[in-house]
Amino acid sequence: MEKRILWDMEAEVVVVGYGLAGAAAAIVAQEAGVKTLLLERGKEPEGNTWISLGGISCPDDAGKANEYLKSLFELSHSVLDEEALGVYAKMATKNLEWLKQVGKSVGIDVSFREYGKPAYPDHAGAEAMHKWMTLVPRKSSVESLFHVLSSALASRGVRISMETRAKKLIQDGEGEVIGLVVERGGKDINVKARKAVVLATGGFQNSEELLRNFSRGYPVYYGGGPGNTGDGIKMAMQAGADLWHMNSLSCGIGVKVPEHEAAFMCALPAIHYGSQAASSWFFVDRYGRRFINELGLDVHSWNLVLDYFDPVLEEYTRIPAYAILDEHTRKSASLAMAMGWVQKTGYRWSADNSREIANGWIIKGDTIEELVRKIADTEANQGRMKEEKLKATLEAYNRCCEEKNDSEFGRAAENLRAVGEAPFYALPLYPCIANTQGGPKRNAESRVLRPDGEPVPRLYSAGEMGSLWGWTYEGGSNLAECIVSGRAAGKNAAEEKPWG
Repeated sequence: MEKRILWDMEAEVVVVGYGLAGAAAAIVAQEAGVKTLLLERGKEPEGNTWISLGGISCPDDAGKANEYLKSLFELSHSVLDEEALGVYAKMATKNLEWLKQVGKSVGIDVSFREYGKPAYPDHAGAEAMHKWMTLVPRKSSVESLFHVLSSALASRGVRISMETRAKKLIQDGEGEVIGLVVERGGKDINVKARKAVVLATGGFQNSEELLRNFSRGYPVYYGGGPGNTGDGIKMAMQAGADLWHMNSLSCGIGVKVPEHEAAFMCALPAIHYGSQAASSWFFVDRYGRRFINELGLDVHSWNLVLDYFDPVLEEYTRIPAYAILDEHTRKSASLAMAMGWVQKTGYRWSADNSREIANGWIIKGDTIEELVRKIADTEANQGRMKEEKLKATLEAYNRCCEEKNDSEFGRAAENLRAVGEAPFYALPLYPCIANTQGGPKRNAESRVLRPDGEPVPRLYSAGEMGSLWGWTYEGGSNLAECIVSGRAAGKNAAEEKPWG
């Protein structure tokens, strides 16, 4: 095979994707004395690590964490690899320690701030789950993470090739992965991997084809990086990989406007992380019907509510949904915020939402009747919203507020405030995918598996591409898994015997 292929580049371990998972794999492999090459398709990293909030799960008890996380698989009936989960729970307890050590190796003082709470606090073992933001002086959490990793890669001598897009794995006659075809400078070139290839290319939330195949709901929009188009998933499939968790998404609820390619995240008062501020707003579907306890859902699980398809009406009746609010809420705070890739635009949502009303992103009506007419006239609604239905929903909601008892949906009494101060507003809301979890199935060693359960020789994966997580996702666990699976992939790839 060596004689029949002209190799343009080579390394012992080739890592594809410059996110936290790829960086962790490259750092560990290079530390093992193995020449490592890190490939990235963009001019800058286009994955999710660099535009996430930077939250990392680090449980304080591996046994309790394993119990808690296993219950989430049982809740959603998702495919579970118990060995891989056990290894994850054990290694995740060391995530902060590993980051501190990496920082220390390059003279960076790394600290952490705890935030949030478990997504499912009533499940056994939840008390062991903790989420942390990485802190470095004079930098944001995500900048802190990137600063530590980029400094560590440079200090260890990892070669990085930007604007290099992986296209296909190269296998020998026995099915061993020996390299890959990449596109650089408009030309296809061959990269030799003498020991192994690690795929850390992220998910597919920006692939229309894969979303239509593996997710529900339409339209859905992306909040994560534009580079997440499923490249690594397709490459692994061509090499014989099995797939799992392809229906698993981390999905928020957000605002999509024509002026920006990516979506803004909904930031209505009290919607995030259990804030208890009384809030004069509620959600309705396209017909003006309330459908959920708006504050009872984990922020990563909105697709499970919004992707409801009504087989009688033959449509997704909750896409878009609408936040109905009054003047009190309009003036109180920004209704949406720039999270994810839309941060790159530099746009900052106005504090009183006045600019967005002027832009036409928020629908305004001096009366409920006028608001209904304006909603119904939009292309997204096409007359579905009716005055009598929205008025009945508003009256029912306000009655709940007066009685401090949301008998139908169970919204907490302290979160109920009547919608009554004119003018009134509607904010169209859509499912906005932060990331997908599915991809090539891998084991506890981060080896990519075939459908028969055997590894594809010399092929590893890390991060959200083929993530461990099923339907029910625990916030902070993707970046945590990037560290765990990246370290495992880097270590085991480095220990392979060179093929040539």
